Amino acid sequence: SAGQFTPRSRCSHRCSCSSLLRLRLTVPTRLFRRASTASTAWNVAKTMIQTAVLWALALALVPLLIAHLEERVGFGLIQQPSLRIAGSVLLLTSSSGGIWSGYMLAKHGGGTPLPLDATRHLVIRGPYGHVRNPMVLTALGQGIGIALLLGSVGVIAYTLAGVTFWNLVLRPLEEADLAAHFGREYDHYRRGVPYWIPRWTPYRASPRHD
Repeated sequence: SAGQFTPRSRCSHRCSCSSLLRLRLTVPTRLFRRASTASTAWNVAKTMIQTAVLWALALALVPLLIAHLEERVGFGLIQQPSLRIAGSVLLLTSSSGGIWSGYMLAKHGGGTPLPLDATRHLVIRGPYGHVRNPMVLTALGQGIGIALLLGSVGVIAYTLAGVTFWNLVLRPLEEADLAAHFGREYDHYRRGVPYWIPRWTPYRASPRHD
């Protein structure tokens, strides 16, 4: 009857779960790779180059194209000076946080934010002592800031869609990779630091993880 598992459906369900588990374990190894040993200066330089390229594409080119399309179809942009001021403040603040986060990864993690050049050490300092992925929060702030600057509802939708995709698809892969690479150190950090809402006091690792 409806809602009941037959032996074949139970087997199919177990096989599906097993396949998903294998996918979750194997995909991070393909997408994430530890950075080679390099100087802090070189890691910082790589991080800034990656950041500049990513921001030029995701925070400049795509939003401008969206705003242009909105004008072409007659959707209309919101022209409010107060929104532009708020957007400028939010964009500058969020961008500063993004640069700080990337610098901490390069200096203390021995790598970059790029998954194929990922950090060799777990970073729990700076903004990472308050929230597990400050770069996602800064990207959210940057996107909304740009949307306010352009007066574009479409850019807000684009930003929220990107963050949602990260949270549902990329975040589990990243966390699986971190758990596999850093083990109990990351598990302790994950339980002590939230992902979205920053904690007020900075995280302190237990003595056995120092």
